[in-house]
Amino acid sequence: MLDRYDYVHLLTYRRTHLWFTQNSEVHVPLLLEKYGDGRFRHVYLDCSKVFHRIFYARLEEDVKEFGTHLALLVCLGCKLAMHACTIVYNIENRIRTSAVGSRLESKLYPAQMRPVKERIEQMYRDYGMDIVSPVYDAVDTDEIIYAKGLTRKKDLKRQFLFYDTQPTCFYGGVAYVYSRCFYAPLFGDEAREEDSIRYFEAKRGVVDEIVRDHFASVEDGGKLLAQWRAPSPGGTVA
Repeated sequence: MLDRYDYVHLLTYRRTHLWFTQNSEVHVPLLLEKYGDGRFRHVYLDCSKVFHRIFYARLEEDVKEFGTHLALLVCLGCKLAMHACTIVYNIENRIRTSAVGSRLESKLYPAQMRPVKERIEQMYRDYGMDIVSPVYDAVDTDEIIYAKGLTRKKDLKRQFLFYDTQPTCFYGGVAYVYSRCFYAPLFGDEAREEDSIRYFEAKRGVVDEIVRDHFASVEDGGKLLAQWRAPSPGGTVA
């Protein structure tokens, strides 16, 4: 993204049961060395309350609806919390494009399944934004960034649970085991995908509520949100 844009905001999310978030800073010196100062900023966003609202507020009903599959779908709830915070951040900072590191190779996680990914993209378009997945079809991305001189190791993606450059998630380890060893073998990839889509659709409105409530709670938030969504003379979002 630094090759495509003059300035990039690097967002790292903090959340309850998400540990070692400071690992995201490991490669900042290499980015500075390659691209120089003044090209990016690194920001921490806490999405704990937002995640609680998405995943826990209707947990009893969701257990009846999805049962043990919530062991995986919790990851989608977490991703939607991150996306809700990103949408708010984008509006406040006048940012129209976001990028995520989703990969088809990791499609056992809901947010990286192509149909869910497409729905997330539509959600951003509904807010007058784009979201792109530059490495979605890439293979061996750890070797690619090593070749670019942005990491000291080739095998970052071969790590499990405890990573050098990203947080460790309590839910993530459980979700991985459940998705790979139980969900797909017992119910099939298609059912896993369909349940992920249903969960996304069930929570999509909650994301909108979170965005609306945030701007209703801050000074001039309603005006800022209205200006963001105001159409240009040609009828397109500014």
